[in-house]
Amino acid sequence: MAPHTRSAHSSSISTSLYRYAELAAGLTPRGELQRALIDPGATIIEGMPDDVDFSGAALAEFAAEYLGGLQKHPRRDNAHWTISTEEMSEVANSNMVAATRGATNAYDTSKQLCNHTDQSLYGTPGLLLAFHCVRGEGNNSLTDGFAVAAALKERHPEHYEQLTTYGMNAGRHLGYYRSGPLCFDTAHKVLQLDAEGGLARVQYHESYRTPLTLPYDVFPKYMAALDSFYALVHSGEFQTHLTLKKGECLVMNNWRTMHGRAGLAGKSRTIIGGTITREASTRRCARRRCKTPASRPTRRWACRAPDSSTWGRRPKRRRRRPPQPPSRCGVFGRRRQRSLSRRRRRRRRERRSAWSGPHHGPSLTAAVV
Repeated sequence: MAPHTRSAHSSSISTSLYRYAELAAGLTPRGELQRALIDPGATIIEGMPDDVDFSGAALAEFAAEYLGGLQKHPRRDNAHWTISTEEMSEVANSNMVAATRGATNAYDTSKQLCNHTDQSLYGTPGLLLAFHCVRGEGNNSLTDGFAVAAALKERHPEHYEQLTTYGMNAGRHLGYYRSGPLCFDTAHKVLQLDAEGGLARVQYHESYRTPLTLPYDVFPKYMAALDSFYALVHSGEFQTHLTLKKGECLVMNNWRTMHGRAGLAGKSRTIIGGTITREASTRRCARRRCKTPASRPTRRWACRAPDSSTWGRRPKRRRRRPPQPPSRCGVFGRRRQRSLSRRRRRRRRERRSAWSGPHHGPSLTAAVV
């Protein structure tokens, strides 16, 4: 069944809508959902199972069945996290206690959060990001990072070159883990290219930006590029807003779609979320393709996680063997060919035995007499 779409206006990102019951019943192909996560890069699953005790079981089961399974953070007890407008110290991985929730605007729901990609400080961020609204509702903003990059390249090519050449210094100090503090200090490029020069990933979080360590003559140009990129990301041309309600799950392409949060002061909402790695997602796609004989992947496709340059491409088919002459085709032709081969081998053995020496066949002396 064709998915519905939810969009603020034509120039913003279009979000596909799917129903959980139709996915579970097989009425909506799984491949259609996985393609929608690549383009346009955001989907909403309606009618998700309830998660009354906020355990994250509903999201974990959905991710394992359709997306590839949640990524486990080494410092967390579970693979998911919880962000709520209420203090929930009894819920695992919530960080919703007065002593720690104000340490970062990611968990302080009373503050607005600019559009960003998750795990922007990681070497390779998770490919997919999922939010499951288990209580209440709230507003979120979305921006297609690929569309912003294309517009920046067309309108300000010098700014596009700066963001693809130099990295943005960023850092974070996490002090709310029981196992101890966790520090990040990175300089990843905001717009990352593949080997062919195409855009492969957007990796950006303005809140974590630290003083830049760029050459003096490059600094003004790079800051102008960052300002242009930030303005486009939060402009009405590319940014759209949606309301995520209870029972809905927002799944995004974390390498393409940037998300943010409007201030939730005076509102009540609890979301449970997590990330899915590229390897887990592509492995799920490979298993799905193996079930269809017409699209069975080769060993290279099934064992190697394709990069952005190979997404959507089918593996090359092996060249068929050219047609054989009529005498070698069919059951009788092959039988005749085998019989000819046997006769040739028998004659070759007879010739060898006739001239192999005195112990095999007639000797030269007997022939002369």
